[in-house]
Amino acid sequence: MPRVVIATPLEPDLVERIRAVDDRLDVAYEPELLPRPRWASDHIGELAFVRTPEQEARFTELVAGAEIVLGYPREDPAQIAWLVRTALGLRWVQATFAGAGQQLAAAGLAREDVERIIWTSSVGIHITPLGEWAMFGILALTKGFPRLEDDKRARRWAHYPVDEARGTTVLIAGLGEIGREVARLADAFGMEVLSTRRNEGDLDELLPRADSVVITLPLTAETRG
Repeated sequence: MPRVVIATPLEPDLVERIRAVDDRLDVAYEPELLPRPRWASDHIGELAFVRTPEQEARFTELVAGAEIVLGYPREDPAQIAWLVRTALGLRWVQATFAGAGQQLAAAGLAREDVERIIWTSSVGIHITPLGEWAMFGILALTKGFPRLEDDKRARRWAHYPVDEARGTTVLIAGLGEIGREVARLADAFGMEVLSTRRNEGDLDELLPRADSVVITLPLTAETRG
């Protein structure tokens, strides 16, 4: 029976869905050993959480027997390294977030440790919310949301003209899944969509044509700044 250890806070109904996948899975989840979630889908939990020595010993015992682990503890590179040192039979780690590669790279693992384990992320789960957040930002500035907030506090109810998103140009830097969703939504609003990937020359050429810019590139040494 493959031992699956859930090393991150997770809703009980989701734990049961994992258990229901196959009777041959030995799913270990002891929420008292993990930080209490601050909200739904919080896979870090309360920052002040500290295990007792007994709890730490129990958590280490669970992880040591794991072949599959769900979640980097605390989404912390140092904990990834601890995970690999502790679970000598580890074969697969499933991260609960999309940018898992950055934490993995920062963990400083030996190449043989990286290559003997399957590492998978949750890429794609943020497509809809982040696409909507990008459009929210564009619309908030187009419609003068800061002024609306100021007027509300000052109890001013005057009419005044605002801009429209339709006919403006958005430049999307990074045309992955999130970037393509922003492009789809912007097109539905009647905006002109420009896009570039990581080519700095393209960015320099396209920026003067843009009314708004959405950056959906991954944060790497190549894209920082």
